[in-house]
Amino acid sequence: MPEELLSSALGQADHVVNLLPDNESTRNYVNARRLACCKPGARFYNVGRGSTVDEAALLAALRSGRVSEAYLDVFATEPLPPDHAFWTEPRCYVPPHTAGGRHDQDEALVRHFLANLAAFTGGGPWTDRVV
Repeated sequence: MPEELLSSALGQADHVVNLLPDNESTRNYVNARRLACCKPGARFYNVGRGSTVDEAALLAALRSGRVSEAYLDVFATEPLPPDHAFWTEPRCYVPPHTAGGRHDQDEALVRHFLANLAAFTGGGPWTDRVV
């Protein structure tokens, strides 16, 4: 897609979904310039590869309000470090990385929920890893 068409599309979209694979031409493809083209208040979703997003630029776009919310399933560094700003950014959502599924997925998610519920009600530590 020619760059001017992409810029125009970003300026009209309420939701921007990144599905890009990792390769030399897609690394940091979602950068400050492209995020600046987004319609103010657009929501951004990354379910492609973490390497395709300039995370500092996305964080700046979130903080400025250019991007109203980000839903991020993948990151340049995985797992996402505990001190990364995405964990505490109010409009950034990090879902459990369970998209691939597994044979005991439903049971594992219920066990995970129940363990966190017990930790929440008992004042114990939560876990973000489904085992």
